[in-house]
Amino acid sequence: MLEAADFDVLDTYVGPGYGKGYPKVFETIRMVAREEAILLDPVYTGKCMTGLMDQVEKGHVSQGSSVVFLHSGGGPNLFAQSEQLIEGVS
Repeated sequence: MLEAADFDVLDTYVGPGYGKGYPKVFETIRMVAREEAILLDPVYTGKCMTGLMDQVEKGHVSQGSSVVFLHSGGGPNLFAQSEQLIEGVS
């Protein structure tokens, strides 16, 4: 049986607040779309992937280890912050 103690909640990737993306999140969204053809949103999945990638870079998640990333949708949120997403796209 799973318990709350089985999980570490890392809320440092929320950034300036709910529904507010930040540059690293938009960079992650563009990279994952370009490299994996997976669309992430700046509210949930983009921040989660930014956190996961950061945890791998810091060695908290071993490269090559098995990770389950639950993509919960959020496609419509891409349109709300589309100007930030297209910055730097050529």
